[in-house]
Amino acid sequence: MTYSKLPHKRKAGPASAKAVVFAGGDKVLLLKKPNGKWDLPGGKLEKGEAWIEGLAREVYEETGLKIVRARWVAGWKKKCSKHERAIKGVFLCRLDRKSKKSRIEISDEHVKGGFFSLKQIKNLFLPQEYAEAICLAARKIGA
Repeated sequence: MTYSKLPHKRKAGPASAKAVVFAGGDKVLLLKKPNGKWDLPGGKLEKGEAWIEGLAREVYEETGLKIVRARWVAGWKKKCSKHERAIKGVFLCRLDRKSKKSRIEISDEHVKGGFFSLKQIKNLFLPQEYAEAICLAARKIGA
């Protein structure tokens, strides 16, 4: 199931937020996991945490970069246990340009990070739902 609108009232239960961050027009920030899969920055929200608040915290923890704006792109439910489903939301984000810190500082959750063109992304080991969310986000900014 894909959500086209942000579910503002987040119910109790697991949720995660991911960021599509563009730089230089069509380059997207991706992080590489130790298992070889590429990932969007972001992660699990804490209990009671709002979408954008959790997204900003996770992006900062994983990259050292601050986001200043986020717009809902897509979302879906994913089975995380026998009886529980988690909702995952993807947001189009803008980085804080005032920040003097523009270098990516990768956390220990990932082994590599960088900005990749939309062409390069097609050749990376990236989950299909993330690739689709990146395409949706690219359309929103005209990339």
